[in-house]
Amino acid sequence: MGTVSIRRRQTPRGYNQICLEPKLIPLTRVLIKKLYKAGTKTITREFLNLLTPQGIAIWFMDDGSKSYKKREGKVCSMTLNLNTYISKEENETIVAYFQQVWGFKWGLSKDKTNYRLRMGTKEGKRFISFISPYIHESMLYKVQTSLNVMATT
Repeated sequence: MGTVSIRRRQTPRGYNQICLEPKLIPLTRVLIKKLYKAGTKTITREFLNLLTPQGIAIWFMDDGSKSYKKREGKVCSMTLNLNTYISKEENETIVAYFQQVWGFKWGLSKDKTNYRLRMGTKEGKRFISFISPYIHESMLYKVQTSLNVMATT
């Protein structure tokens, strides 16, 4: 296996971040070649068709998040997000891929500048069950839900 450099940085919002830069690992070189056309990340259906459940879990560990909505102090719903940092059209390709290949219904949402995939409570629980076997123990917080406080719809 090749060399992995580790770089620490702080995000614009003040969070500490550790960046692993495994550019010398052969798989990383292949992924970079497939994903970065002319220096810009580009997601195609051809690339998505290469994904396995483990690959989807790795993607979620990297770019996924979970949040809860509360009503009267109690959790009433959960939202999963998959931050993609790509165009609306590419996100629509991802939404279609997940629906057609895996049967998951993602929606699109947009923050100030970027689109991302978004999933509600019921579908989110199903997705979490799908990827959970592949989640590293250090990332379990991204998929753990407390069923006694979660909405079931």
